[in-house]
Amino acid sequence: MLSSGSDTTTNKPSKRKLENGEDSATNIYKELEEPLSIPEKPAVIEERDGIIEMRVITNNGTMDNLLLLTSLKNCIRTQLPNMPAEYITRLVYDNKHQSMAIVKEKKRVVGGITFRLFPENNLAEIVFCVVNSDEQAKGYGSHMMNHLKDHLKDNENVKYLMTYADNHAMGFFKKNGFTTEITLERRLWVGFIKDYDEATIMQCKMIPKVKYTRLQEILARQKRAIQIKLAERLKQSTKYPGLQLFHKNGVKHVDPMTIQGIKESGWDPEMEARAHGNKKTNRSIMASITAELKKHAKSWPFRIPVNGDEVPDYYKIIKAPMDLMTIESKVENNCYKTLDDYIQDVRLIFNNCRIYNAEGTIYVKCANGLEKYFNERLKFYDNANNNGIKRVKYS
Repeated sequence: MLSSGSDTTTNKPSKRKLENGEDSATNIYKELEEPLSIPEKPAVIEERDGIIEMRVITNNGTMDNLLLLTSLKNCIRTQLPNMPAEYITRLVYDNKHQSMAIVKEKKRVVGGITFRLFPENNLAEIVFCVVNSDEQAKGYGSHMMNHLKDHLKDNENVKYLMTYADNHAMGFFKKNGFTTEITLERRLWVGFIKDYDEATIMQCKMIPKVKYTRLQEILARQKRAIQIKLAERLKQSTKYPGLQLFHKNGVKHVDPMTIQGIKESGWDPEMEARAHGNKKTNRSIMASITAELKKHAKSWPFRIPVNGDEVPDYYKIIKAPMDLMTIESKVENNCYKTLDDYIQDVRLIFNNCRIYNAEGTIYVKCANGLEKYFNERLKFYDNANNNGIKRVKYS
């Protein structure tokens, strides 16, 4: 778990004398206290110099806030031209919503995040997240998100952030700690946050001890601590005798954790599984893609099995029927041994549709559109987790 550089801990490392006479714990703490050289992003520098300020604004009826909300509304409309203007206006001015805004010159908003709180669920929904295009190279987006996280966890007791992101926004949210693997109980978010077609639900679970506006410093200190510890262990490497077990009684297998030095090295079987894309990782990818397909606007013909009473000849023509509900059940019951097996079933849906329906029908158009989206999602997860689906063919 991450912790700030100023946090103290009672679990101090065991003391061992080094060549200079100092014990290892003292040596590590001394090196950790040395100044860090961390390059600062322009957003951090500008906030420190008073060029920008971060403000939480609501429609409380004051002229100052109304002017800032109007500036934010215009910023959102410029950056999201395909979003209906009336919809943007309604949410920005709605007193159930709040906004974290980047303000320049006391009155001009150059970026903002509009959000809604669900305090009883420890949840906040991000509705809009924008930065003026001419300001995006300064790190405003991530800096604003870090401020929002600190504000929500420190002042509103929020533990989870959720949002729907389109393909263009997913990269930004992933860089800022969001994931498509939803761990928050469905009852706490389904029916609360707004559902958007052709967008993917994403979640960020915040860590209470982390000061997100100091995240770069925290990570740098952790990295330094690990490097110091590794260097120290290299100096004190231990040689162990070879194994003699295989020369006795025909032994062919041995538990790696019983071999001297393995446990001390910090290795465990889970590390090996993660390195090779284990079944749990693959299963989560399948579950995420299936959920995304079901939410897609063109998936409506494929969400449940075809009703044989309504389409009497369907099962005479289609000998291997498949649908998203069946796939979801197979994923939940761990029926797919590989991702290739899963992908074959998904493609079966599209192939069956094109066999039964004539070219140009609404059903074939839906199949083609959903298959294109499916290929995009495969490429996305391939980039995010090469170990998991490195060998997947997209078409």
